[in-house]
Amino acid sequence: MRALFISLVFLCSLGNYVLGQQNACVSGQSFKIVVLGSSTSAGAGASVPDSAWVNRYASYLQEINPNNEVVNLGVGGYNTYRIMPTGYVPPAGRPAPDATKNITAALTENPDAIIINMPSNDVALGFSYSEQMFNLDTIVSIAQQSNVPIWVCTTQPRNFSNQTQLDLQWEIKDSIYAYFNPYTIDFWSTIATPGYTIDPAYDSGDGVHLNDVGHGILADRVIQTSILDSIVLPPDTVDYAILDMLVSSSVCGDSITAVQLVVANVGLEDTTQTTVDFQSVNTLFSTSELNSYQYSNGLPACSFDTLLFTFNTHQVGNYQFNATISNSLDSIASNNVLETQIVTSGHPDPYILNDTLCVPGMAQLFALATIGDETFWYDDTSGTPLINDDLLTLPFVDTTSLYYVQVVRGDLFYKESLATSLNSNINFNGTMFDLVATDSIVVDSFDVKINSPGMQGVEVFYKQGTHLGFETNAAAWTLLDDAMVNVSTSNQWTTVPIGGLSIAQGDTVAIHLRMQNAGSNLSYQSVSAPQTRSTSELIMITGSGVSANFANNYFPRDWSGGVYYHHGYRPLGDCATDMLEAVVVLSEFELFAGNDTIIDIEDTLIAQATAGFETYDWSNGSDSSQAVIIASDLGAGVHFIDLYAMDSLGCEHYDEFVVAVADLVGMDEENSSFSIVPNPVRDEVTIQTTHPAEIYFTDFKGNKISVRRKNGQSHQFSLKHLPAGVYLVHVIENGRHQVQKLVKVE
Repeated sequence: MRALFISLVFLCSLGNYVLGQQNACVSGQSFKIVVLGSSTSAGAGASVPDSAWVNRYASYLQEINPNNEVVNLGVGGYNTYRIMPTGYVPPAGRPAPDATKNITAALTENPDAIIINMPSNDVALGFSYSEQMFNLDTIVSIAQQSNVPIWVCTTQPRNFSNQTQLDLQWEIKDSIYAYFNPYTIDFWSTIATPGYTIDPAYDSGDGVHLNDVGHGILADRVIQTSILDSIVLPPDTVDYAILDMLVSSSVCGDSITAVQLVVANVGLEDTTQTTVDFQSVNTLFSTSELNSYQYSNGLPACSFDTLLFTFNTHQVGNYQFNATISNSLDSIASNNVLETQIVTSGHPDPYILNDTLCVPGMAQLFALATIGDETFWYDDTSGTPLINDDLLTLPFVDTTSLYYVQVVRGDLFYKESLATSLNSNINFNGTMFDLVATDSIVVDSFDVKINSPGMQGVEVFYKQGTHLGFETNAAAWTLLDDAMVNVSTSNQWTTVPIGGLSIAQGDTVAIHLRMQNAGSNLSYQSVSAPQTRSTSELIMITGSGVSANFANNYFPRDWSGGVYYHHGYRPLGDCATDMLEAVVVLSEFELFAGNDTIIDIEDTLIAQATAGFETYDWSNGSDSSQAVIIASDLGAGVHFIDLYAMDSLGCEHYDEFVVAVADLVGMDEENSSFSIVPNPVRDEVTIQTTHPAEIYFTDFKGNKISVRRKNGQSHQFSLKHLPAGVYLVHVIENGRHQVQKLVKVE
């Protein structure tokens, strides 16, 4: 493993510690922020509380330090008069301050900072420009007198039908910018149209409040204001810390996995040597690596830096990472160590067994993979798989052939989920809802918010079509599965597995979840209308509350839980090998021991076989590519010389040739005056002589086969009746007896 140091004091892309934050000391201190406001700060328009801008901002602050706190005093419908200080007497016809939600109440919280979010109610109620600015100025002055920094959010666009109101909203926005700068937060830009109304992309639907996306923009604007950077107090000691550890790794692991450590001096200026040690341990194989980096002159006060380490997680394992920062002057040890771990499945690494054929025929290719991996065979790199199996059997192969194998690790489908609201206000025995599949899916499990602690049985029923109209009809429902789950605390989200429920594209299936014990309860909330939520593959419509044994139903109710399902085809799983070559090799070696021949009883023949074989085994005892054949050792007659040879693929080959041994005194083929065509011959042979001649055939023992006298010089013979072998052709021409060999083949 190697460590690479990157000097990035303010790394704007790394974690919450640097997003809108430049002072590292912020992470070492806790802060309380109070929000004064109306319906927007109260969360109106957001689909769930977690999406509201105040709650998003609170989550951001708590990721920096879990002890950070946001106190939300926002109340729907409130205006600037309602948050004026306690004891303030408003003009006639104007509302009085709310002593529990105003600036006085905010200061009672002993906050580190205050945010005012009054979007549009003052204008809607007909309050003038001067009234609004007076109220805001009064509230800000009171906070400043208490030495509490306060930020004022601008007005927000609203779909007023009156142009005067639209113009006043814009004018107040500009004045807030000018008067309270730099303690202002822009809640106007992006979400406003040129006509001062809400951009439809951010409208929750009522022309007043923002949707989830709009709330997200507001949260980002508050985060980018970097309030904590403005209010943090410098510490009086040296304090080094490891603030975050970010691991960049796939599910399968990577040969180069990056770990980024966010380190900081969250205290005074320091020039003392500081060391960061980083250790990675694969607990599955008990292997570890240690690396270090040193700051020879420490880090500046309240500054960030990052260290980047790279290491190999390609192998399956449970990797534990431990980072420690040490400095002799460090005042707080509790933030010097940070640990995390990841589990990697590793990458598939199959062993491929090719096949060798000595003759054309059936072949088998095999890929030995880890249990659970999927093996696919292809006949090219772009086609569809031939088969999904470790073994590929090919019925007949008559030439060397190349195939490809790919091994995939991980699910071959996509996993998704669809959740409802975390909120609940009713605890009851059962709930019903509808699932509409916009793509074919398989439901794997449900999350259920269970109110009753202890071991609980949960039953899952289903029916085709909607649940509406069948809430109390027990006969319409089929038990799908049941499960025992351990609920440690009330209102705990608990996963209930099922055996799998397939829903075809376009189908609607109703689900009924109920507690097996009639006295146990799950949780949901009362709503004014059925709630619809969706993904690209699934629509969920909630729903009804149902008492034990289908006795009574209550509609509408919004179920608290979630659906886990899978769908589609994911050909490469979590990770996959490349297309790996697998070969069926057909031996193309051909063995030739030599041409059939006849030799004289006194001769010696050197037979030369095909070169390139690994081993040779001649029937006369030779083990090289050549064999010395001594005619006198064989004796007169026809002899069959056998040769076995092994090629480099391990295939055995065989050939034989015929050697006829005879007394060939007087046979002089080179000076013969006649020719034999073809030779060797299969059926018909032509013997061409210079003069009329007598022609006959004999075998090597001298037995005459046939005799023919010819007057011409071209003589045709049919040899179909003769077996394969070596014969002698005798030609008597002008008193001269000449002999040549003739080879007959099948």
